[in-house]
Amino acid sequence: MSICKLFNGTVASLPLQPPFTQQVLHQSAATVAAAAATAATKIKPKPKLKQVIDDITIMSWNIFFKLYIKNYTAKDDIHKEINRYIENVIMPDILFTQETAYKYTNVEYETISSTYGIPSSYSAIAINYNKNKFKLINNIIRGGFNDKYVKSIITKTSDKVINEAPTIRNDRPILAIKLEYILSKKTYIFVNLWAAHNIFRKNKTQEFIDYLEQIIIACGYVQNDRIIIAGDFNEFYEESVSNKIMKFKTIPQVYLKQLSASCCGNTDVTKINIQDPKTFLFNINHTRPFDLLYDSDNSVNSVNVSVDTDQKISDHYPIIGSFTDTYNIMSGGYKTTHKNKKKNKKNKNTNKNTNKNTNKNTNKNTNKNTNKNTNKNTKK
Repeated sequence: MSICKLFNGTVASLPLQPPFTQQVLHQSAATVAAAAATAATKIKPKPKLKQVIDDITIMSWNIFFKLYIKNYTAKDDIHKEINRYIENVIMPDILFTQETAYKYTNVEYETISSTYGIPSSYSAIAINYNKNKFKLINNIIRGGFNDKYVKSIITKTSDKVINEAPTIRNDRPILAIKLEYILSKKTYIFVNLWAAHNIFRKNKTQEFIDYLEQIIIACGYVQNDRIIIAGDFNEFYEESVSNKIMKFKTIPQVYLKQLSASCCGNTDVTKINIQDPKTFLFNINHTRPFDLLYDSDNSVNSVNVSVDTDQKISDHYPIIGSFTDTYNIMSGGYKTTHKNKKKNKKNKNTNKNTNKNTNKNTNKNTNKNTNKNTNKNTKK
């Protein structure tokens, strides 16, 4: 198709150019879409795994049972000091106590305990754990290996707290639980014990170790479970001085992590300093490492243990350990928010409407030009 135009009195024929508006707008829309895709790529990085390290504190403390069953001056103050020290100073995630079945007052902690005798804390043991970090995943295991080296029948139960009449078989209780660290799903077997006297001297070491192995297996041990054993071992340290590894027959061996002096002071509770009830004569002659801790992990992440020699409220010093657990989280990713989705939808609709209007206007202009040219030729 061509049109005629007069140049200096001469009629010339010129080609009709196609409409350019639609082509330009289509190119602009494509450019905008490409730019938007590039921007989206930049603000949506691929999520990556990030390792998080969490510190875990474990504490084991033999709290002299007479502090709870005898009447003496400032008894209430002593109990308040014990609570303050445990729950406001140390705040362990895992707490072992022997002789006294300590119950955490914080509702975020679960208490597993066994008490035998009247009064009930004559022979007692307890484990408290932080429910925000750990959960119980198996039955609770109870046993005992007493001063006559008689072994209790190992029991499995879901009962978190028991109180029983005293027998000769449970005056040296052992308590074991299996916990899962919630964030990493790693599993631990914790064994708390109040051991018999003179196990090593009476050649009962292997019998005692074999019994502990039975308790750990009863607790549901599987490969890769981490085993931590702590408590008041009494003279068992005499074995540990020369042999710092406790070897089992069918499960991984455990390594001694604490051999500093932690016991034993005077146990005469009548000799309390009334002016300062935190101060006992229990601080005399702490020369023996009765309170031990073993860990099946012998790497750099094994439990690092110290003895708090400033805490003299019992005839044993508390031992305090720390270790870490790790877990992975996704980080660095970008999630489209509801607001962004709405914005993207709006842009999509805008582009759709723009293209629709462009096409409409282009067609309208084309038809208008065609009609105009047709009319002009007809008149001519």
